[in-house]
Amino acid sequence: MINDKPYWTRATFRVPDWYTLEQVMMVAPRCMRLAGEKYEAMGYTILKMKSPKLADEVSQKILCTPDARLYVIPMFVGRKPQKLTFKDIPDEAVPAMEQVGLTLTE
Repeated sequence: MINDKPYWTRATFRVPDWYTLEQVMMVAPRCMRLAGEKYEAMGYTILKMKSPKLADEVSQKILCTPDARLYVIPMFVGRKPQKLTFKDIPDEAVPAMEQVGLTLTE
């Protein structure tokens, strides 16, 4: 079943540990743009994007090297509606298709 309701997700980026907060905020717009492009290429619509925040300690230790810092970009995304065309759908398949959220037209 395709989830068509918007939801929060996140993108991440790493910077060297010696970057100051000002340097991080200078590269943040580029990282946000790239994250938005990536999600849109996967078929999402970006509804809201917040500014980057430093990731929590657990994420830092698991996903990042000791000489770098991990930042998280929270994003509220939704799926773009997709139109699929089928030829000659058997009548017995219609109820199953409607159950998974497909809207059938003539």
